[in-house]
Amino acid sequence: MNMARRERKQRGAALIIALGMLAVFAALGTAYLGYMVLEQQRSQEYLAEVHARQLADRAIWAAVGEIQAALANGETPALGAHDEHLLPQYRAVIEGTPEAWSRRDGWVRIAIEDESAKLNINHAPPRVLQAMLGVDGDKARSIRSQVPRPGESPGPQQRWFASVDGLVERGFLTDEALAQREPRRGAWLTAYSVADNLAPKAYLNVNTAPKEVLAAVFNAEAAERIVAARAQAPIADFAGLVQAAQAEPSTFNLDIPADGSAPPELAFQSRSFRIACEAKARKEGESLAACRVEAVVVLSDTGVANITYWKEMPAALADEEAPEPGSDTQQAVAES
Repeated sequence: MNMARRERKQRGAALIIALGMLAVFAALGTAYLGYMVLEQQRSQEYLAEVHARQLADRAIWAAVGEIQAALANGETPALGAHDEHLLPQYRAVIEGTPEAWSRRDGWVRIAIEDESAKLNINHAPPRVLQAMLGVDGDKARSIRSQVPRPGESPGPQQRWFASVDGLVERGFLTDEALAQREPRRGAWLTAYSVADNLAPKAYLNVNTAPKEVLAAVFNAEAAERIVAARAQAPIADFAGLVQAAQAEPSTFNLDIPADGSAPPELAFQSRSFRIACEAKARKEGESLAACRVEAVVVLSDTGVANITYWKEMPAALADEEAPEPGSDTQQAVAES
């Protein structure tokens, strides 16, 4: 009798242990399955992010190609926000049937801004900095002295501005004072319009620079006259600029060469452009990931493209407005 009761208890304990083990294994299997589903979702998100970055990169370089083609043909590149750009699919190339990206696969939009219309703070003379930044002569000369001079060995405290924000970071201006000098950060000032800071040349286009920049470079009255003259026809050379300004070159805030030729800062055609691109990776009409890329390209006289600024950042999935160049804190290529 006791033996039979003991056997029933042992079988009950074994059943409980077996059920417990089964519950543990079921929990482990469920957790593993959930982990695999989560990993698959993360992988899909990562692939979508890579897809969005690739779309943005390709759109940037497509825009660079369009700018190069326009300049090679003697035309002015199309500026401002561009309509949606549809890029060819790799699949279409492999199959030999040219086909554009559909809205199911990806969405790309770019905006191009003339960087040559801005004042480069790395190379502006003190008098120009004084007028543009609203500082006194001593502060303007201090700013200029902290930047290396082309053709000279840089001093221990001299370094190039990596961005317009460097004016604040290095203590020359407060953030509020800098904000008062531009309608938005980077609208009139830049640090990227020169491909080689040791050999700067022709980086400020008088045909596209805003009146405020022209007033700092020349003077307020000359700026008004230049804007009115170029509205009739583009200014082609320094002689035409002097005629348009109706002022002696000695009154400009630039150092005029002894032979009376154009100052090396001035250009009459833009060679530097800021390109902002927003791209979204999609599947079946749903946006999965978005990426924003902003770059500045400087083109040589032969059309070779030099990237002086590149920044990638996340973008909102729902917003499909054209990206605004320069709307984010700027960082140089070397710092990005």
